[in-house]
Amino acid sequence: PPSASRLGAATSAVAAAFALARAAASANAPPPQPDFSVRELSELLEAMRSAVATEGFQRSLDVVRRRDLGAFRKRSEFARLLSLAWKKPLKDRGLNINAYSFPQVLSAVRGRSAEPGIRTLS
Repeated sequence: PPSASRLGAATSAVAAAFALARAAASANAPPPQPDFSVRELSELLEAMRSAVATEGFQRSLDVVRRRDLGAFRKRSEFARLLSLAWKKPLKDRGLNINAYSFPQVLSAVRGRSAEPGIRTLS
């Protein structure tokens, strides 16, 4: 399983990649923020964690890490891998696959972070 420091670095890279994707998104208004219960949010987060804990994802991630791509391209490749891994969990919970879905998940986590069952690391 990935270490906490690798996940922390990955989260920073993902946030940067999604910020770039959001900036490039169309001028249309974002879809409404979903209202997840604590249980639904917990299940979504577990599905997302499981998707990146697979041997296949970790192998692909190692390939990207070993390649000399430069920081921007490496972040873009990492975001692409995440979008492929997280597509099913996000879609299964009614989120669109676009530049808004991951920020919506982050917002939902922030909104439920004080409730039992949701733990955030910062």
